[in-house]
Amino acid sequence: MSQTKILVASVLGAAVLAGGLAAQEKGKGGAAKGAPTFTNPAPPHDYSVPEIPGVVKAGAKWAKAWEGDHTADGMAGTKDGGLLMAQEQTNRINMIDAKDKASVFAESKGPGAVGFAKNGAVYAVERGCTDPGLKEKVNQCTDKTGIYQLKPTRKMLADNMDGKDLGRVNDLVVASSGHVYFTQTGLFHMDPKGKVTQVGENLFTNGIMLS
Repeated sequence: MSQTKILVASVLGAAVLAGGLAAQEKGKGGAAKGAPTFTNPAPPHDYSVPEIPGVVKAGAKWAKAWEGDHTADGMAGTKDGGLLMAQEQTNRINMIDAKDKASVFAESKGPGAVGFAKNGAVYAVERGCTDPGLKEKVNQCTDKTGIYQLKPTRKMLADNMDGKDLGRVNDLVVASSGHVYFTQTGLFHMDPKGKVTQVGENLFTNGIMLS
């Protein structure tokens, strides 16, 4: 018998022996000896939501408003109590209205987050086709990642910093002054004229909000 066959036979024999021992241990006390044990989560409990003026009413209860097969990322609330959410995989900004009805709000190229400017314009970070799950399409992609205005008209606001591509942009927030802050590993700022600068160093960011 060759050395390769002996090695294969030894491995198979060890596997059968280990399986037999595990079965014996399981038969003695239920779970196999050394197997991890898990506890069930605590059951739901009663809770009370206090009022936050302009945000949530006292006594509000959690309820499912939407579910789907794709992400619900980089959300922004609407003035009428609805919600916008970015869906990179579907190339859309979806809206959930105050009555939990879902609809397509705008088309976008790989959006990662959405926000409102003070004048009502809708901004989004667009990732193009940089989704790691779309590797086979990346080499054929010509979409530039960056900060875009989607409404009232579509236009690119910034796609580089000092000539360097912005890369796989992540989240954004729009200040009332018209300035935009966004993340992409670090933290960046875009002024109303579209100039991008870096804020701070050695930051590892994911998500951003203004107080």
